[in-house]
Amino acid sequence: METENWFSALFIALAVPDICGALENPDAHVVKRYRDWFNRYMKKKYDPSNLYELVSETSPESIDNLPPEAVERLKSLPPNADCAFTADDCYRFRCKCLHQGLPQKIDGDKIHFTAPDKTKRITMHMSSLNGLYQLQIDIFCIDVSNSVQKWLADVAGNQEIQDRIDELIEIYQLDDPRVPIVKYQ
Repeated sequence: METENWFSALFIALAVPDICGALENPDAHVVKRYRDWFNRYMKKKYDPSNLYELVSETSPESIDNLPPEAVERLKSLPPNADCAFTADDCYRFRCKCLHQGLPQKIDGDKIHFTAPDKTKRITMHMSSLNGLYQLQIDIFCIDVSNSVQKWLADVAGNQEIQDRIDELIEIYQLDDPRVPIVKYQ
């Protein structure tokens, strides 16, 4: 992301739920483990059940300043369904993007990823208009990265998963193939 290599950042972000899901549950079908991981770590922000979930994920400090009746009201209000990016959407987009280079959600909406505004005055993330769904690539990638950090903390005590993490691909030095220079972590 620092070098603005957006395609690499996006492809990695779309593959990471797959990798985490496989490390956690290697025998589960890829679709199930991808959706399960997304729903545990990204759903509240990308496909919230109510406005409380969305606000608590995107602006948790604002919840602290609300009176209890306002918090309860948020729990009863549905989010804008047009702005949802579900586990199914993410999985379909992962398949379409990584295997075919196509930007589609499950309902056929086209997905546009935008680079961050260099002036930092405009954020276009999780918006939908006329069959075009928009995500800001840096925010999405950071959200996936933060979700992976939460997942890593959750599985830190699971030795089987830690052993599988240790088996991930490595890239070795040409002059000394015993010394990895890059480990997939």
